[in-house]
Amino acid sequence: MEHPERKEDITVDTRLFVGSVRKAMAVMEAFDETEPAMSLTRIAAKTALGRSAAQRFVYTLETLGYLRRDAATLEYRLSNRALLFARSILTSHAAIERALPSMVNLAETFGETVSWLEYDAGQVVVLSSAPSPHRAAVVLPIGARFDALTSSSGHLFLADMRPEIVVDLFQNASPSIRARLGDLDAHSYVDLIRSEAARGYALTEKDMDPGSMSLSVPVRDLQNQVVAAINVSVLRARTGPEKLQSEIVPALHALVQTLDADLFRGR
Repeated sequence: MEHPERKEDITVDTRLFVGSVRKAMAVMEAFDETEPAMSLTRIAAKTALGRSAAQRFVYTLETLGYLRRDAATLEYRLSNRALLFARSILTSHAAIERALPSMVNLAETFGETVSWLEYDAGQVVVLSSAPSPHRAAVVLPIGARFDALTSSSGHLFLADMRPEIVVDLFQNASPSIRARLGDLDAHSYVDLIRSEAARGYALTEKDMDPGSMSLSVPVRDLQNQVVAAINVSVLRARTGPEKLQSEIVPALHALVQTLDADLFRGR
């Protein structure tokens, strides 16, 4: 199987590249958990498109049914039709389908949220999640995105990349991301994530909640390349570092070993 190409490795062929498609996708990607609804002015500003261009793309996407406008606020949001993309990804993903029952079992056994994440252009995205049965828990909704540099799952993907790619991401990180990385320089960071990959798991503090931790193990394909990560996000008050390493790490590794590598053929 050919390993999925990461965006850092892609060279654009300008003869084939359609810039207007990129702009349309920029409009759709502008909607997220922090801004699920936006005015035309805000869309234009967030996408760095001029107001006239933004208006044309928004009108087209609304006409096609991918955006809808609130008649009262005049703000736009993604429509249910946009879910067709997510449905196509998830229903064709045999590995997630096979892993999900075991993920649900782990979530019930340990009382913490278990998620499947994949890499996308400097971020990790949640593609499947088995929620904790407790009311007080870390919630990772499907579609949520986190910076790869500071997330445990991201560490595993980045450790599998060429060092120069990781160094470039590190050096171009936003001030808030650099602050979370503390005193590490780029090369020390590369050493850190490689040591985590060598031991078979990565453990970090959660970005949003200092009272929680994030543990991830890699899922590898037939070429031994990391194609996904399975993550357990825990509350410190309920699950401490000792339990994470003595009980949850072995359980996650056992789950990964049950995934048949042939599932990744043809992806």
